[in-house]
This record gives sequence, C-alpha cells and structure tokens, in this order.
Amino acid sequence: MTWSIAIVDDDYQVLKGITATLSHSNLNCKVVGTAKNGKEGYDMVMTKQPDLVITDIYMPKMDGIEMIRSLRQQNFDNKIIILSGYSEFKHAQQALKLKIEDYISKPASRLTIIETVEGIFQQLEEQRKNQLDYQRYKTKVRQYEQYLTEELIELAVKGLLNLTTLQVDQKKVIAGWGSQLHLAIKLQFSLAKEKQSNQAEYPLMDFAIANIIKDTIYDFDLDYHYIEIDRINSILCLHTPHQNKAILADHLDKLIKQIKHNLDRLLSVEVSYEIGTYTTNWTETVDRIHDLLMKKNPNESDAYMIEVTSIKKELARAIRSTDIELIQHTLQHFFVNIFELAFIPSIALHVGIELWTIFKYELADNGISMTKSVNTSFNLYQQFAQFRSWQELYDYFNDIINEIANQPVFQENIRHSKLIDQVLKYIDQNIDKPITLNEIAEELYISRNYLGKLFKNKMQLSFKEYLRQTRIEKARKMLLAGNDKIYQVAEAVGFDNPAYFTAVFKKVLGYSPSQLLHEEIREHG
Repeated sequence: MTWSIAIVDDDYQVLKGITATLSHSNLNCKVVGTAKNGKEGYDMVMTKQPDLVITDIYMPKMDGIEMIRSLRQQNFDNKIIILSGYSEFKHAQQALKLKIEDYISKPASRLTIIETVEGIFQQLEEQRKNQLDYQRYKTKVRQYEQYLTEELIELAVKGLLNLTTLQVDQKKVIAGWGSQLHLAIKLQFSLAKEKQSNQAEYPLMDFAIANIIKDTIYDFDLDYHYIEIDRINSILCLHTPHQNKAILADHLDKLIKQIKHNLDRLLSVEVSYEIGTYTTNWTETVDRIHDLLMKKNPNESDAYMIEVTSIKKELARAIRSTDIELIQHTLQHFFVNIFELAFIPSIALHVGIELWTIFKYELADNGISMTKSVNTSFNLYQQFAQFRSWQELYDYFNDIINEIANQPVFQENIRHSKLIDQVLKYIDQNIDKPITLNEIAEELYISRNYLGKLFKNKMQLSFKEYLRQTRIEKARKMLLAGNDKIYQVAEAVGFDNPAYFTAVFKKVLGYSPSQLLHEEIREHG
C-alpha cells in the first residue's frame, strides 16, 4: 500500500527538502500536497485526507497548533508529526495533547526524517492489519449469524427444531426476534420448459436464483433472511424496526418487481409470490411461514382437488372396513387417474395432506394413531414437500398401508378374509351338493355362529342368502348357454326338486327359468 503524506511549512526550502527526501527514499509513500501556512494546510488536509501530516508550528495566518486543533475538531484522526526548532518545544508539548505521533527537531537530518516516517508507517500498517482483521471478524460474525438464523428457520419450518435442547447462540437469536417486525414472503419458481428436463442443472440454478435475490435485496439495503425450503418454494423473511414499518411497505412492491424482473431477465425463471402478515415474535413467524407454505396458489388447477374429492368417501369407507386389499385397490385407482396430471410439488403437498388427513381420522375411529403406528413426523409440510413425482407420493401411502396392515385390527380382518375366501371356495366347489354353514364351520374348525357373523359382516349378506343367490346366478348362466334342460340345471346347482328350483329362481330374479328361455329364443329368432 502507498501511504499519502502532506507537508505544511512556511519555509520553501524545508518543503522542497522533505519532499525530495521522501520521494528518493525506499519508503512506499507519496507526497500528495504541500502548504505554506496553517490556513492553506487545513484546507489541503481536509481535501486530501492524507495518512500522515508533517507540519511546522510557527506559520502565518494560522499556526501549526491551531491548525491541528481545527483538524481534530473536524474528526481528522490520521497521523501528525510536528517539525519544529528547540525554542518551540513548549508549543510542541501543547500539541502532544492533540494526539501528535512524533516530534522532529529542526534542523533534521535526512536519516532522522526517514526513520521517523518509517516508524509511523509501521504503526499505520499494524493498524490497517488490525482493522482488516476486525472487519473480517465482523463479516464472519454476520455471515455466521445469517447462516445460523436461516438454519434455525428452516429447521423450525420442517418441524426439526427442538426448543428444549437449543444452544446458547440459538437461544439468543430466538430471544432477540421480538425486537423487530418480521414479514415472511413465499416465493415459488417456475423454470422455462427447456430447462425443466435437465435435472443436473437444478443445484446450479438454485444457487443462481439465491444469489440474484440476495443481490437485489442488497440494493434496497434491507435486513433479511432467505431460506430455500424445497425445489419450488423459498421463504424471504424481511425485518424492520417497528418505527420503520411504513418504509418497508414502500419498498416492498418495488423489491418484488425487481426480483421478478432480474430472475426473468437473467435466468428465464418466473416467480409467483404470497405475502404474509407482520409478526412480532419467533413462534408467530414460524406459524405464518407454515400458513404460506400450506396455502394453495390461486393459479393452480382445481383438477387435482377434484380427484381428491372423488376419492374421499371411497377411501374412508375402505379404511373403516379394515380391508387392506380394498384400501390398496382404492388408493391405486386414485393414483392411476392422477398419474395422468402434471406433477406440481405445491399441488402434491396439498394432495398428500388431504389423503393423510383421511387416513388419520378414519384410522383413529379404529383405535389406531397415525403418529404412533406410522413412521411419520408431526410436520406435514416436511413429509410431502420432499417428493418429486406422483409415484413417490403413491409409494409413501402404500408404505403406510403396509405399516397399518400389521395392526391387530387389520391382522384380524386379514385372517377373517382368508376364512371367508375358504367359505366361498367351498361353495364354488360343492355348488351341486347340499351345503350348510355348520358343515363348513366344522371343516374350518370354527364356531358356526362366529362364522355366520363374519360372513355377514364381510359379504353384507347372510350365508343362506349368498348361497341362494350364487346358485341361481350360476343356473341363469347355464340356462343361457342352452346346453342343459331345466331339471339338469337344477341338479347342477344343488336343487333335487325342479319345482322348488323354479320357485326360488322366480323369487330371486323376478321371472321363471322357462320365461328366461322363452325371451332368449324370441330375441335370437
């Protein structure tokens, strides 16, 4: 670094001599100005702001002591050396009270001048180094505080912040949150179509978006924190003293417009946003951010929500039945339809929450707690903001079904379903024989009454009603096939009396076997 020097002396030879001495030395310095009296010296020093001033005491218009005093009153704190004769020493002592660095007696040798100035430069270099170190320290502290706060917000939003195990620095951030007003803004980014397919560019794109936003905010000189929540959503949290709320409000619209303009111009990234309300403490701020992240964007298609609405009753009924296969089938049917729609993370968030809520409350009616039985956290946003495809969301709920399948109520239902399947298989294999519930119960080593109740709960029909309907339906199909006579069909489905078969057939279907055949013949000519 080149140090700047100003020389003030009414003796032209002294000015010339010191200037030459310094210019021809090895010192890294430059004489930026000279003056012949205190008044000129004052004006020149205030204009040039040199690192070092070398001045005489006795000078016309304004002496050196008065000049120094005036400079100090104007907060000129740089180094000053007094150059004076022995008879002026008492005045020099007065000057020392004005923070004078050194005193050189006249006449001074070239070596004395160089050594004195070199000593001053060493002091300046040390001060500069200390200032740089201090600035670096302050910068690191600011960066650490910025990072710490943004990390705290992200952890809190994702439900991962344990308030009972906070570190000292974390407690300090949260405790100080009440000293300002805070305004959270949700930003949602949409890449140009040609960039959406190249996922390898996503990390670089995220980095570029963050830098552009931070540079834009810097131009507005606002206190802020910027948190990337997921691939689509980010939170910009602005802070202002309570008395400056109106000032922030004035800047807000311009800031958002500038962010949108810069991202579109530099990255072809579109931005939509949702502005929250002012908060005054940490908990309010985190709650407001949650509200913003959970809120559906008005431009998003309602097709997704229509799909969710269509499954609500069906899925609720399936879960209440504790029939795992029915639940799986219902969920699969829903996702077959939604797979055809474009995957939008913010929409997936809302679809996930809707489905999760159905599971939660319907399982609760069966005595099952989602938070205890399923590997999930209390923070819904954290659960669903991570997914990048409908398949991932489907897999998540399929895993939930697999988890709850191990619950006793579902295990019992699975066992019951297997029993009923065995009953149905027995009926199918013995349809041409007399069949009773008692003989099937004995075959399965189970109580007749218990099996009857299970059968009715599962099939929504009594065993006797189901058996009768099954026999008649098989008979109808055989008659339509036209290969057997009525009495043969009756025997094939377990009726040894054709007249009784006809009566039962007509009671179940509303027409007799002969009427069925007559209508069939007439239709086919």
